[in-house]
Amino acid sequence: MSVALPVDQTEKARAKRLARLLRHPALDGTVLTPLLVRLALGDRPAGWIPIVVDQTTIRGTQALMAGVRVAHRVLPVAFVCFEYATIRTSQNVLEQSLLQACLLRACQRLGGGKAAPH
Repeated sequence: MSVALPVDQTEKARAKRLARLLRHPALDGTVLTPLLVRLALGDRPAGWIPIVVDQTTIRGTQALMAGVRVAHRVLPVAFVCFEYATIRTSQNVLEQSLLQACLLRACQRLGGGKAAPH
C-alpha cells in the first residue's frame, strides 16, 4: 500500500508513514465499529437491530464475519479468523465473543437499549 501513496518520498519513508497511520489508536476496531454501525443505522435506530453472522473458509483458515443490514445488503462490521485446531473451547464461544466484543456493545451505545437475546 505504501507504494501507492501519492507523496514525493522514498519507499522507506512512505512505509514508515503508513505504519504510523495504521498504529494510530483511532483506527482500532473497538473504536471504529461503533462509529461504522452508527453511520449505517443512524443515531437512533428503531426496534431490533438484526445482526447477520456468516462463516467461510479462506485458504484453509476459517473467517467468521458479523454485519448489519443496510439498504438490502449486509455491511460487515466485525470479523475474526481462526483454525479449528486452535479453538480451546467451542466455535459457539467464538461467535458469542465476536458479537459481545464488537456489535452488541456498539448497538447498545447507539440506542441505549438492550441487545437482542441469543
